[in-house]
Amino acid sequence: MSVIKSLVLTASPEEIRQKFSSMRERTDVASLLEIDYQTLIYHIYRVPENKKYKTFYLPKNLGGTRKISAPNTTIKILQRKLNQALQCIYKPRGSVHSYIHSKNIVTNAECHLNRTLILNIDLHDFSPQYTLVG
Repeated sequence: MSVIKSLVLTASPEEIRQKFSSMRERTDVASLLEIDYQTLIYHIYRVPENKKYKTFYLPKNLGGTRKISAPNTTIKILQRKLNQALQCIYKPRGSVHSYIHSKNIVTNAECHLNRTLILNIDLHDFSPQYTLVG
């Protein structure tokens, strides 16, 4: 199986948007991610699930443990490339603070200053493991 040559996409944001909008075939996904199609298929469908992620547990501050499923190197690179492509395509609303490089917990809190009520919730197991369907 061939090796992923670059950790990031080399195409410009405009080229990435163009490639994304013209995708029609499965091979177009591999092209977008700048990876050989057979390599992509191998890592998505042939590598066993237990080899794609390493699962371990970390202690929480208030007791209990948090399950962490860390991707192997190849899956991590594919995820980073996909994230890079999606960052070029998706423009979030101004109110979004999660996963935005220029925003953080402080910028999120600032927009709530001087409010009478604030609702804060924590969704239990919000990020379950998903399986790709081919």
